[in-house]
Amino acid sequence: MFRASPNVLGWANLNWIFKAGSQINIVGMGKIRIAIVDDHSVVREGLRIILKSDSRFSVDGCFFTGDALLDFLTENQVDLVILDLDIPGGGDFAILKEIKQTYPDCKVIVYTMHSGISFFLGAKNLGANSYVVKTEPVTFMPTVIMYAMKGEFYASTELEVFMETSKPKILLTPVELEIVTCISKGMLYKEIAAKISRSEKTIEYYAKKIRKKLNVESNSELLVKVNR
Repeated sequence: MFRASPNVLGWANLNWIFKAGSQINIVGMGKIRIAIVDDHSVVREGLRIILKSDSRFSVDGCFFTGDALLDFLTENQVDLVILDLDIPGGGDFAILKEIKQTYPDCKVIVYTMHSGISFFLGAKNLGANSYVVKTEPVTFMPTVIMYAMKGEFYASTELEVFMETSKPKILLTPVELEIVTCISKGMLYKEIAAKISRSEKTIEYYAKKIRKKLNVESNSELLVKVNR
């Protein structure tokens, strides 16, 4: 289930959600064990303070790097990880992939500055349980955590262009998303064609189709839009 950002719900609903968010709990569950991974100490500490003040949560670890988190997880179990995508060692969703492959029951909330479609869909397709852009107030994180623990996918306002309020709306097909990813890496059409076993003309067609979908005129504009 997709959960809209509180910024688009109106004040009456917003007040209800914050009130409900302070009361939502899961029957039979003790404290939710959480790990925080962010290379900015101010962000880590802000999240830790917010969550430690809530009796539903136990912050079991705060980490600067993905490797430090993975080392911790070899001997410690958590229910949920709050994960920044830009941490050292986290390129190409490496830490998200490892968590989901090795600890499939662990929920992951991506907490990032990136609101572009390539980051969002990349994370979602790898199993992220929520995607929060850092423009959101950190005080809403407890409610996002409870949504994730109940199996409801939360996404920030900036991502509504890629989704409907009732179900995911994927604007780009997997092939189109792969092409966008390749373009963002600076690959030429002929290199992309070889990589995904298509002709160069087919790649040119797909690129034109993608630009039309995202309402941009050039690949330069496309990259600005998907990587912002």
